[in-house]
Amino acid sequence: MSERKPLSPPFTEEDAPQSIPMAPTWKRIIAFFIDYFFLSLLFSLVFSLSVRSALLEYIRNIPEGAALPVQELQKLLFSLYQQHFWAYSLFDLVLWGSYFILFWKASGQTIGAKVMNIRVFPGIPPTRPQKNPWDLSWGMCFSRFFFFYLAIQVYGIPFLFVFDKELNIRFHDFFSRSVVISLTPKKQNKTNNE
Repeated sequence: MSERKPLSPPFTEEDAPQSIPMAPTWKRIIAFFIDYFFLSLLFSLVFSLSVRSALLEYIRNIPEGAALPVQELQKLLFSLYQQHFWAYSLFDLVLWGSYFILFWKASGQTIGAKVMNIRVFPGIPPTRPQKNPWDLSWGMCFSRFFFFYLAIQVYGIPFLFVFDKELNIRFHDFFSRSVVISLTPKKQNKTNNE
């Protein structure tokens, strides 16, 4: 008779799978503000290029040696923005949508998420076969952005509600069926060359 040996796991206790670390709220907030800063710079650049001729004309009409009247300049910029409010609003929506949707689809991380070392993953398995089941589908990206942008438009109030405390699922996570995970740096293999 052969002796039965207990099966040992192919990994050590250190290598055993750990629980998945969900991204803490403070990391998600900082990542959002990094993205917001970046998008604001892009929008400001496009806005300043679109009103460049009016600004140059305004500056040419200031008498030589006189100080630049900041309040009047602010009024001018505000009136130029109001004249084309719908065009700038549509551009802002397209800018935000393309930024978030394309980054989420490509890698699950925006610039802010990369800096904060967090990533968006699907919370449920995909219904259609994909090359990588950890990638977000186009539908998840679009629905995530729709509810994300909707929450921003109402001053972020929906972000205050947590649908699942353990997974830290917020408004847009819930409706897009996604989760945000904190990535940990890979463990380096220790080799003794002594």
